[in-house]
Amino acid sequence: MRPRGTRHAVGASPLDARRHNRPLVLRSIWEGDGVSRAELSRLTRLSGPVITDIVGELLAAGLIREDGQKVSTGGRRATILRMDEQARHVVAVDLARHQTRVAITDLNATVLHQVSVPTSGFLDPRANLRWLQGIISRAINDYGLPRERLLGIGVGAPGPLSTTTGEILAPTNFGAWQRISLRSALEQAFKVTVRVDNDANACALALRMFGPGRTARDFVYLAAGSGVGAGIVIDGEVYRGGHDLAGEIGHATVEPDGPHCPCGNVGCLELYTTVRATLARAMRTLPPATAIDELSAIRALIESAHAGNEDAQNALATTARYLAIAAVNAINAFDPHVVFIGRELAAADELILGPVRAVVAERAFTATGRKVPIERDPLGDDTPLLGAASLVLRELFLDTDILGDLMVSSRPVDSNSS
Repeated sequence: MRPRGTRHAVGASPLDARRHNRPLVLRSIWEGDGVSRAELSRLTRLSGPVITDIVGELLAAGLIREDGQKVSTGGRRATILRMDEQARHVVAVDLARHQTRVAITDLNATVLHQVSVPTSGFLDPRANLRWLQGIISRAINDYGLPRERLLGIGVGAPGPLSTTTGEILAPTNFGAWQRISLRSALEQAFKVTVRVDNDANACALALRMFGPGRTARDFVYLAAGSGVGAGIVIDGEVYRGGHDLAGEIGHATVEPDGPHCPCGNVGCLELYTTVRATLARAMRTLPPATAIDELSAIRALIESAHAGNEDAQNALATTARYLAIAAVNAINAFDPHVVFIGRELAAADELILGPVRAVVAERAFTATGRKVPIERDPLGDDTPLLGAASLVLRELFLDTDILGDLMVSSRPVDSNSS
């Protein structure tokens, strides 16, 4: 099942109408998972001839397929149309502080192949960029993906960043990755569409397209891992704010007299709720020296807490209390239907969720706010990859150039043209 919304044809000219209606029809086929031309006409409010024309284009481009016939209740049996999920593929990149994962997905964001490596820590940003390009090329080559079947590359990365330029701006504790224009560099290297967003937004988009966000049109996704951020979905759309900074909740002050944060503020939420902060609290010493060790260590800590270790449980409980502040503030600010908690610390499950729920039930503004569900991300470890893929996939169903370019590339060459 997919995100649903009001659909109807618009357009001031035949060209405008076709540009709008084509993704409208494709989205309806994707959401319907087996619809007839007549059903498409009812869903989109487009006439039969227009549906026939657009479906013909999509079939010629190989994006959809005819897949048998519906059982007739009288009259002519209708042909079923489905998305051809193998028609194109997407490269999904989860560029995180601990590790980088690169996956090849189909048009349903199913992960077909994955490469996972510790994130590069070169001091030269250009070296980091070359490293990332190499990991992407390795994934493409290992899977044997022909470049002409690559629809695009989606990247989820620590914020803040610019979704317009695809430039990573100034994330804390992320080495020499700042001021790297990922979008332009990757588009130049791979000659495909590239979309970049912060990882919390990407995770929220994954839940919107493939998870419970299909029906909960207003929700907040709290990403609690190597950093802390929020993906905010309002009326079915990710809200990014005027400067792509919406959701940088990790740098909200929770302790006015707290220590200085690398961002320049003091007492930031991120200082108390990350993987590193939780480990340091539990170990009462410096956390492991390398990011990948931190990832292994937090898994061990969570396992130990589930087994009854009190020090581990107490460390997670403190983290949960600070996350609860973020949840209460998000509920009071955005009035979501539900708050999801995801990324590495969500593996603690009720050891995190329970205390957050208790604080929300006590402190959120109004009785309605106190009843907002706090849920673990149901998509699990693959959410960041699904989200990165979704950054590209969603544009198939919007009024963008991606689908139009596929239509142009699928048209037969006119032998009479000069």
